[in-house]
Amino acid sequence: MCTDSRASVIEFLLEAKRAVQKGDRGWIFSTRQTNIDTLAELEFNTDDVKREILTLSVTDYCDGPLNDPKIKGEVWIFGKVVSGKEIYIKLKLWGDKHEMGLRVISFHKAEKSLKYRFKE
Repeated sequence: MCTDSRASVIEFLLEAKRAVQKGDRGWIFSTRQTNIDTLAELEFNTDDVKREILTLSVTDYCDGPLNDPKIKGEVWIFGKVVSGKEIYIKLKLWGDKHEMGLRVISFHKAEKSLKYRFKE
C-alpha cells in the first residue's frame, strides 16, 4: 500500500535518521547474504550504509508502509543510485515514541527497476 502523502514519508525519514544518529544502539543492519554481497561489491561498510540512509529523501521513496509478514510492524521501501548501481533499501522502525530504532532489512542491488513515487 503506497502512501500518497509526502508528509508521511518525510515523517518516517526523520524518525529513521534520528535512530541512525544514535549510533549502534539505534539501528540494526541485517546481515543477509545479498546485503553483504552488495557491501563487498560497493566496497562499503556499515558506516557507508548509515551515510546513505542519512541522505535519503522523499524522492527516493518507492513504497510503504507495507505490512511486514515476518515481524509485526510496517516496512518502507526506498531506492537510490550508489556508485552507478540502483540499490533497494527496505527499512523498518521499531520501539516506541520514547526509544525508536531502525532495522535495515535490505540494502542490496535492485532485482528489478524501482518505481519512485515522488521523483519529478
